[in-house]
Amino acid sequence: MRKFYGSFRMQNKYYLRIVLSISLVATLLVCTLSAALYVYGKDKLYELETQKNSQLLNQTKHTIEQMDAAIRNIAVYLFVTPDATAILNNTGNIGQDEIYSKLNRISASVITSNTSIQSIGFYNSYNEQYYYAGKQMYYDDAGMKQMIVAYPGAPRMKPIFRAIENDYGTKPVKEPIITYLMYESSGDPAKIDSAVAINLNPNWIMDNLKQYSFVNEQRGESAYIYSDNGGFLEKDKEHAELRASLIQDFKNKPPKADSGSIVRKLSGERYVISYLQLKDQSLTIFKIQPISAVYGSLYAFRTFLTVIVAIFVLIALLFSLTASGIVYTPILRLLKQVSSGGDQSSTRDEISFLSKMYDDTLSRVKQYDSQRQSVQTILKSYALKSMLLGEQPLSRESFEELCREHQMPFAYDGEFRLVLVKMDEFAQLQQRYNQQDRQLIKYAIGNIMRETLLALGQAEETAMQDDELALLLPLGDGGLNEAEIVVLLETAQAFIKEYYRLSVTVSVSGPITRAPGLPDAFRALGKLAAYRFVIGTGSVITADLVRDNAANRSLSHSARAETILLEHIEKRNYPGVKQSLDALKAELVGMKYEHMVTSIMHLVGEIRIRLKQSQTRHGGAAEQGEDQLLSMLQSLGTIETIEECFAGLQQVLQDALDDSKESESASSQHFVVDTVQNIIQLSYADNALCLDGIASTLKMPSRKLAKLFKDAVGISIGEQINEVRLSRAAKLFETGDHSVYEVLVQVGYENQSYFYKLFRTRFGMTPKEYAARFGGSARGDSDSLSG
Repeated sequence: MRKFYGSFRMQNKYYLRIVLSISLVATLLVCTLSAALYVYGKDKLYELETQKNSQLLNQTKHTIEQMDAAIRNIAVYLFVTPDATAILNNTGNIGQDEIYSKLNRISASVITSNTSIQSIGFYNSYNEQYYYAGKQMYYDDAGMKQMIVAYPGAPRMKPIFRAIENDYGTKPVKEPIITYLMYESSGDPAKIDSAVAINLNPNWIMDNLKQYSFVNEQRGESAYIYSDNGGFLEKDKEHAELRASLIQDFKNKPPKADSGSIVRKLSGERYVISYLQLKDQSLTIFKIQPISAVYGSLYAFRTFLTVIVAIFVLIALLFSLTASGIVYTPILRLLKQVSSGGDQSSTRDEISFLSKMYDDTLSRVKQYDSQRQSVQTILKSYALKSMLLGEQPLSRESFEELCREHQMPFAYDGEFRLVLVKMDEFAQLQQRYNQQDRQLIKYAIGNIMRETLLALGQAEETAMQDDELALLLPLGDGGLNEAEIVVLLETAQAFIKEYYRLSVTVSVSGPITRAPGLPDAFRALGKLAAYRFVIGTGSVITADLVRDNAANRSLSHSARAETILLEHIEKRNYPGVKQSLDALKAELVGMKYEHMVTSIMHLVGEIRIRLKQSQTRHGGAAEQGEDQLLSMLQSLGTIETIEECFAGLQQVLQDALDDSKESESASSQHFVVDTVQNIIQLSYADNALCLDGIASTLKMPSRKLAKLFKDAVGISIGEQINEVRLSRAAKLFETGDHSVYEVLVQVGYENQSYFYKLFRTRFGMTPKEYAARFGGSARGDSDSLSG
């Protein structure tokens, strides 16, 4: 109690909440329980009893449906089995002994294996003969004959409740059976040509019904099965009056539902009748209970209700005085244990504080587990990267030890190939995706490459640079040749392009013999991959493909071509400049990569000097062109293709030299700007919408279009796209109940973190906060994603 009063003096929020809650609940229970308990108990007891009956009747229904399906299959089987077909179609060509033999085979194959089947009757209209399996061969079944004569009133494949005579000694006894009649008819008027009657023993059905429905006969409960074709399956006289009253009442006031429970008066007493109709079988299953049996326990409980309520009041009062301290003691102990790990004042109450601490702990555990699981992958990637970069000598012992430790399928004296995968347009990829998403994309690309190259062996991968992956493949005996490998790599490229909308350039080395040759081979592969600059993105680069470049001994482009270009710049002759640039590009594409890049750097520097001189002589401002050329020199390493490089160079010179652009009318510029605005308004939901795509649509250089739009509107095309998308997103949050993910997809974003960042910058709050303030609520998302 010392802890109890001590905790009370602390006046902790959750402790006070416990005391108030228990007191309030106790008061409400005392006030309402006495009035509501009896009514609720009665309704609940009826509901539970009827639910239980419904479930039990459904179990019986399932049993009957299984039986029905099995009998239908047996009937179909009997109509196609050779023995039964011969009996049904006998025209007198089969002797009595052979018929007897066939009936015995049918009895052995069907009746013996199905204990519920009592006998099977066959009818042949050709000789008006009835045969029986499971009884005397020519057993006289009057009931079957009546069904044949009653055609078309004879039900096909429906359970028919009837009785069949059996001789036990000298006294015939009628036994109840369930008959399924299957027949074929023809003629005008139609009559039955042949028929099969499958007779079932009903005892197992009744046993199942009583077992499943838990019939308590001592309480007056009963269960019955009624057939529209033969009445009740039960034929005992003891409950005949009750059954007659039941079916008469059921037919006079038929319920609307196929199953349920009703309260009716039968033979002067009220019963709860639970029923289930099987319309396909024309059956109804009943379970009837006297109303006193259903509510008997409730009637007994009513006597003690007052005493129970009084006792409950006393217990509730005592509990409200003591439970608060007892319940709060472990909470207080737990708070003392964890209070050093967080600030309790920032939470609503003690439980919120503990929940926060639990979530933090669970997050750390998951993080530790993830780190533990990924450490092996990281170490393997590091080991493979060290092999390729040659950071330490690859002795046989160290190589084999690394392979065993990291389960890599390589042999020191084996043969290898290296594959280097570079993601194209990586600068745009960096803008569209954050670091985590780019890692996932790189992981997916690696998986696709490994799966595609399984024909060569189990490849191992490692990330080299942000935009590239290296794969090491073991080559066994009978490995694929280079052309076949190229086909596999092109297949992987196509898959990545189709499903991820990404282009990758793949470089593949020649065969590498023995592990010590890996570092030199990787350095050679890096030089080979640089030829993406010439061959283009989305290609597969091999040594054979650039053999002519490697053999080219030219150290630079021709001086004459450069002189002609500079003269055209001096004369401000842009068509001549364009023609000279095309000629220089044609020279450069055949050179070695390193000579090609050196030549381009030299060329850009010379153009920059000459452009400055030309602008000075002609009184123009050279700063913009100079800045653009300087920027090109600085970013030359990030330009992926020579086509991109010369397109940018050509655009800079066009902007600097082509005087015709100054004569463009203001209306023409406005037309272009309006067109861009319309494209953005119509296509903002396309996540691929960007400056380059719009420029391609308008057949204009990207740089020119970007400058024209920004000069006219004051913001870039990318900023305008974001403005339209964010405005549309805000409208969706205001007018509907959308999740953040649904909205960002509808307005053309893929990255949720990027969308959060833009939205909060634009509106000063997160999407969820905006939706809560101005419209619906952003379902299923947490503002924690905004970070």
